[in-house]
Amino acid sequence: SNATVNEDYYVKEAYSIVEKEYKGKTFPNNHGYLKYIDDVLKDIKALLPDIDYVTTMATILHKIPIKELRGLLKTNKNIGEKEKKRIIELVEKVQRVNNLPFLLPSRGDYMIQNHMNAIIQLAEEPEVMYIVFASKLNMIKASVNSGYETYLSREVNQIYAFLAERLGEDGLAQRLREENFKVTNHEKYLEIKGKVESILGMDYDTARQSLETAKANVAGILAKKGINARVEARLKGLYSLSEKINSQKITIDEVKDLFGIRIIFSSEE
Repeated sequence: SNATVNEDYYVKEAYSIVEKEYKGKTFPNNHGYLKYIDDVLKDIKALLPDIDYVTTMATILHKIPIKELRGLLKTNKNIGEKEKKRIIELVEKVQRVNNLPFLLPSRGDYMIQNHMNAIIQLAEEPEVMYIVFASKLNMIKASVNSGYETYLSREVNQIYAFLAERLGEDGLAQRLREENFKVTNHEKYLEIKGKVESILGMDYDTARQSLETAKANVAGILAKKGINARVEARLKGLYSLSEKINSQKITIDEVKDLFGIRIIFSSEE
């Protein structure tokens, strides 16, 4: 349809803006700005499968300082005024959240809860929150050797992972912790990954995919039998595995819940 064509055109136009702005631009560890934007886009589409085109445009443009973005959009003749207004609205909120300083809590959980509440209030809407989450996921990689990684690591672990859980996004919380662990404690990450792969007899990502296939197969069998149930599958994350080994003073061979499939019946069958 014409509407879809226009939406695709607008998204491409937003991307052409960042291509000009970020051409050859890198973070201190040589991670490219455009690579960062591509990865954020990939993650936001996974988090919000039904994402609308204007939110996609805002995601593409979210890293450009708001004053500069206003100027770029004002002179752009190819993006509609309605879209420009909404993009500015979303990006302004994203930058407001991202610019909220996180200080070491002086009163424990109370201060952390207050900070999470402040983030939710500043975000105002789910789309903003998901752009921020996708941004944090990828800033972890981009912040290496920047002098900013320690701050970001603490912010992700103490705030955003818990905030994702609070919003019912347990998978996202695990990813935030995993990415953080992978970057900030890479040697330990590789050590545990190697041990898990040795136990499973396959690559960690292959094991995750195999588990998803098994989950789909079980769900298919139950559906054919007319059994109303939800099937969940999980391969224990490397970060939570490390935490369990350290807190319980056990070896990886003693971990009993490395992976599993759970079937939740909606009624007695």
